[in-house]
Amino acid sequence: MKKKISLYLYIVAAFAILLIPFAGMSFWATNETAEKKELSTFPKIMKDQQVNVAFFSEMGTYFEEHFAFRENLVTANNRLRSPLLGSDVNSRVIVGENDWLYFNGSLNDYLGKNSLTNRQLFMIARNIKLMQDYAESQGSQFLFVSPPNKNSVYSENMPDRYLQAETSNYLRLRDFLNQEGVKYLDLTETFKNSPETLYFARDTHWNVTGALAGYQEIMKSLQLPYESYVNVPFQTANTHVGDIDEMRYPKDPQPEEWRSYPYEYQVLSDFTDNMDNWIETYRGDKNNRLLMYRDSFGEQLLPFLANEFQSSFYTRYVPYDLNQVTRLQPTHVIVERAERTLPQLLVEIPVVPATYSEIRTGPQITTDTTLTVEKNQAFDSYFFSGTISDEYLEEQTKIYLVLRDANGNQACFETFYVETETAGDSGYQLYLPNSYLTTSDFHINVITVTDEKSAIIQAQDFNINEISVAD
Repeated sequence: MKKKISLYLYIVAAFAILLIPFAGMSFWATNETAEKKELSTFPKIMKDQQVNVAFFSEMGTYFEEHFAFRENLVTANNRLRSPLLGSDVNSRVIVGENDWLYFNGSLNDYLGKNSLTNRQLFMIARNIKLMQDYAESQGSQFLFVSPPNKNSVYSENMPDRYLQAETSNYLRLRDFLNQEGVKYLDLTETFKNSPETLYFARDTHWNVTGALAGYQEIMKSLQLPYESYVNVPFQTANTHVGDIDEMRYPKDPQPEEWRSYPYEYQVLSDFTDNMDNWIETYRGDKNNRLLMYRDSFGEQLLPFLANEFQSSFYTRYVPYDLNQVTRLQPTHVIVERAERTLPQLLVEIPVVPATYSEIRTGPQITTDTTLTVEKNQAFDSYFFSGTISDEYLEEQTKIYLVLRDANGNQACFETFYVETETAGDSGYQLYLPNSYLTTSDFHINVITVTDEKSAIIQAQDFNINEISVAD
């Protein structure tokens, strides 16, 4: 009898423990994670006046993100599993050698899997070149820089089961950047040859020493004088908590060394930290103005750059708005984009006022090419977009729009290149400022150019008053 009672108590206790994450959601739900990512909301049974067929899937995601004591349990689970099984419960974390952690999001690049096509690399290079052309047309010096993935620099600490490919998206992109005349800074070999450790062991990003090395190379590339910080004293403290470490041990991460240097610039904008979406700085005894489109790698880079420019503007907003180049009149424009996020340059298309190109023409062909025009009130522009028939796209095909107004005046613009969910690599888009259209009626030709052979693959007439406003 006592054995049965003990067994029943054991079963009840086991079920009670299993129910804690669910039952405890009413009192101790997880509503914020150490990763600071946006969590899902409670799913609705009805969506758009129809039964939500994804309800149970969404409910599973909601529970996975919100169950009670989530971060404590994730930490405990990883503390148990990692030493015993050599694995990690978080699929986004790769446990490397010498206590190094890597982000799974860079693994395909490392292995050479799901690589971008040559067409996609050409599209990225052209998109960057069009940004460069616009910046230079406004009198700004342009530079593109892509901080390398941690495992691109420190492959020796990756697990032996992963074999590094001989090439990567970035290494292949360099050939297209060179071909298109893009002014870019390649940090990979410089970082590989550095005697210092330039990345955090438990973070996806470079450490302050790595940011300092990146800043030095940027200033050299821009041919500007700069403080090397060789003889500048700094303070150290074990205060930096790595983003990968927080994914793995959200309640018990290991802090790493952080270096602090003295700076003399002032922050003019509302400021929380260097990850703010918009930051303005000023240093009166310096010259030049910097506009930098940046991501999270800019967190450590920003102080070094801000200390060398009289006025600096740093934005994390996407899509990039190059109207800011016209408004802020920077002497220098930097686009900084991490290696693992390069494919986003095919979907996060910048807002760039169209720049004039040589007039193009050719024989007109009937195709399935699409073209739509909308008014974009946010950017005081007309927004042109569409897709090209695949049979008229080759690896290095360029796309142009030629507009002719009611008076017979013509203007030609190269479009940006877009990857879409439905049409793959055949998308295009263009922002044309309202002031460019001086008559109500106009005609548009969509033209492809391959090896200097042009063809009109779509032609339409439009009236400004009949164009709808974008949502």
